[in-house]
Amino acid sequence: MLIILHPSSKPKSPSDYDKFVSAEIPDPDSLPVLHQVVTSHMIHGPCGQINKSSPCMNNGQCTKKFPKEFFQCTVANLDGYPVYRRCDQNIQIEKRGAILDNRWVVPYNPYLSAKYQAHINVEICSSVTAVKYLYKYVYKGHDRIIAGLQQQTQQSINEIQRFIDARYVSATEACWRIFHYDLHDRSPAIQRLAVHLPGKEKVFYREGRAAEAIQHSKVTTLTAWFKANSEISDARLIPYHNFPEHFTWNATTCEWKPRKKGLAIGRLYQANPVEGERFYLRLLLHHVPGSISFEDIRTLPDGTICSTFKEAALKRGLLQDDEEWIECLREASVYASPNQIRQLFVTILLFCEPAEPLNIWNKFTREMSEDIQFTMRNSRSNLTTDDIINCTLRHIEDLLNKHGKSLKDFPGMPEAKQQLKGTSCLIEDETCYSVEEQSLKADKNEKMLNQDQLNVYNAVLQAIESPDASSLFFLDGPGGTGKTFLYNTILARVRSKQRIALAVASSGIAAELLDGGRTAHFRFKIPIPILQNSTCNISRQSNLAKLISHTSIVIWDEAPMIHKYVMECVHKHFVTSCIQICHLVEK
Repeated sequence: MLIILHPSSKPKSPSDYDKFVSAEIPDPDSLPVLHQVVTSHMIHGPCGQINKSSPCMNNGQCTKKFPKEFFQCTVANLDGYPVYRRCDQNIQIEKRGAILDNRWVVPYNPYLSAKYQAHINVEICSSVTAVKYLYKYVYKGHDRIIAGLQQQTQQSINEIQRFIDARYVSATEACWRIFHYDLHDRSPAIQRLAVHLPGKEKVFYREGRAAEAIQHSKVTTLTAWFKANSEISDARLIPYHNFPEHFTWNATTCEWKPRKKGLAIGRLYQANPVEGERFYLRLLLHHVPGSISFEDIRTLPDGTICSTFKEAALKRGLLQDDEEWIECLREASVYASPNQIRQLFVTILLFCEPAEPLNIWNKFTREMSEDIQFTMRNSRSNLTTDDIINCTLRHIEDLLNKHGKSLKDFPGMPEAKQQLKGTSCLIEDETCYSVEEQSLKADKNEKMLNQDQLNVYNAVLQAIESPDASSLFFLDGPGGTGKTFLYNTILARVRSKQRIALAVASSGIAAELLDGGRTAHFRFKIPIPILQNSTCNISRQSNLAKLISHTSIVIWDEAPMIHKYVMECVHKHFVTSCIQICHLVEK
């Protein structure tokens, strides 16, 4: 039990501690009953050298720190509990063949021990550390454990029943709930304040009544704030987030009324920086009091009306400049590859809320497109600067899409064109290899193939040149026999002919060893986990569908025993056949 006393009754000094807690053996002549209770219930051990097999022993030491030292008076201990008075007197007892004195007494309250004649340990919290520990100990919740044997299937797990079986309500908690005492409270009251862009209010409706709810949508706290500012002169001096301190919100009439009593604080709904304009609107609402419309919020003190909330926040000095992100990219451009710089730029866009992302893009366009410029100029003629920039933007767009964002979400940033010369961006990525470089690599590697490797190499290339039928090859061999070397040779030869060759592997490590390799789950959109009704997320009109339909060969390293329909997936029925891939990978 944790007993908290009234400030007027709390023990404040060591002399007060002695009124509540004793750690000495009572005199058997003057206090015979208490002496009997203490010697029977409040003596620790014996342990230590006297009894090394005592349960409190660990590594030859008593975990309860007995026996204690003699002290002539009680001392407040900054580390936790006080050091209680234990005088070296002549009162001793015999317990289990050992002679014990005050050093072995567990602290107790004389009144409680004499009244209940039981083991009742009483301590006084004399430091903040002890109080914090006790509060954490009391409110940490009940100890729970559940054990059982069951079949590990999704259908056999009943989470609701598991919670009921493991839930434990103690007697004190049950009593509190029976008497319907409050389990929690909140003070002061909090008024949530809406933050929404024009025409994007949240509307709650019942199923089948959406149109009616939209027609009769209620006024929000934000639009009602505009109205209050236009009608009440005193309201124009109060920022939106402080409005509930001076006005009360009537949810029935959807109006702000002057506050007559009580206290409430306002809290604006959270807006993530990646939400764009809504985030900047929320920022302005904290600093622009007295607005009567959304346009008024975008209006500067000199009367200039900004086109966006972000522009207004920037010109009011509420946003920091982008110098730190520019310096970050400037340092990275010295040693990082263009691909790494693009990834860093995407990270800044997603998580650092740059004020002017277009300015950053213009400063580091060359650094982010150097590799694309090199590969595209070697594989294409008549390539313009706009083509290189457009391809770089598509790479950035792909990185943003993985996080559910797009270049459209960042005002001012140029958008990537969907296609270049009638092809998808994925096809461009797979056809941007230098023909000359790939041809030299293939010629060099061909001379290093042994006879078995050469037989496989010729058979695969012959099958690629055959326009009539698809083929499936399975290559088996121990590690170190040159399978990956053969794969990369085939890939180089196919790409030297300006054909598409997809290199995938079942693991990320294996994919790293293939030129242009990707994991099979990434390339074919194979879901994780794979269920009986799983399908690959590839639509017929997607860029990935176009890539697969133009692919000449798929090399799958460390692949399972794949059905012949994998090749048909590449050339004909990629949507339905990818389902077969899912099940085969699982097996």
